[in-house]
Amino acid sequence: MTSAEFITKLRPLLAARAGLAGVAIHDAWTRDVASPAIVLVRARVRHDISWQAMGPQRWDMVTIPGLVVTTADTVQAAADAALDICAEIGLQLKTAPPSVGAQTLMASLETIGWLPYPSDKGGWTCDTEFDITYKSNIP
Repeated sequence: MTSAEFITKLRPLLAARAGLAGVAIHDAWTRDVASPAIVLVRARVRHDISWQAMGPQRWDMVTIPGLVVTTADTVQAAADAALDICAEIGLQLKTAPPSVGAQTLMASLETIGWLPYPSDKGGWTCDTEFDITYKSNIP
């Protein structure tokens, strides 16, 4: 599966971005995720695999659901911080996505949705779900 390779290569690329300094990056959800954080896999990774009729060529279209967790004094500040983190993820995917298979043809950040709720420590926490979608060809 190319998705495990994609996640493995994406994590250090995100960690190196100046805009994500101080943001914890987790491969998958754990109970000890503290704000601010990125969870690269929050749910089942979905694969749409198609085979080319001629030759041993395969196309992978993969959706990886992720999560950003932020906390701030106000709902607006928590949502803004989450959007800033999502923008950094989107810029990484747009400018230099991880290469998997023979070639990564497309990578993007899609379907962003957020839910604010009162934090146990005061202020507001914002859980922002997103999908990373990529397409690659596999020889």
